[in-house]
Amino acid sequence: MNKDQIEKYQERSLRKKYNMLHMLPTLSSKALSGLYYKNFHNSVKRYQITLPEQLRNGKFCSYCGSTYVPNFNATLQITIRAEQDALSKPGNKNMEAPKKCVTVDCLNCGKSTLFEWEPSMIDLAIEQDTTITTNSTTNRKVAPAVEMPRKGKVNSGKDRSKKRKLNSLTNLLSKRNQEKKMEKKKSSLLSLESFMKS
Repeated sequence: MNKDQIEKYQERSLRKKYNMLHMLPTLSSKALSGLYYKNFHNSVKRYQITLPEQLRNGKFCSYCGSTYVPNFNATLQITIRAEQDALSKPGNKNMEAPKKCVTVDCLNCGKSTLFEWEPSMIDLAIEQDTTITTNSTTNRKVAPAVEMPRKGKVNSGKDRSKKRKLNSLTNLLSKRNQEKKMEKKKSSLLSLESFMKS
């Protein structure tokens, strides 16, 4: 096989394994989810691909390998955790503020994982217009039932779709291949220059 065929094969096999990881929660097979999770990560290591942060941490159970699907095979709970420095005393002002955390309990294996709360990942809800209007027939104050859409929401949706496209496995593989081609071009240019100098 030539290089293009090898790259296409790698891409197809990774995509197949990734899709199977997302189909397995519907089958409720604990053994298969762990097997496919291990197989997917071994393939990623073999092909030397760096996965985005969302795929490395938090998408799969690190104990049994199943994909977290809230209210299907995982439960989510928001907790508050107060962190202290190891050297600080109870009356000391070096204590940090309480941090919000998300606890994910896997229903397949019963293990729980703690993730730090990231408010930057949460989209704000649509703000309602809170101005009070009067109804002409009853002369009483009534709040409008129509929500005012934000202009920023359309842009954030576009941004999210762009991020999804950029972080897909296909794009990661193509970026990796482009980097390899650029390195080969640079190395061939350097060897030509060194040849001309000698």
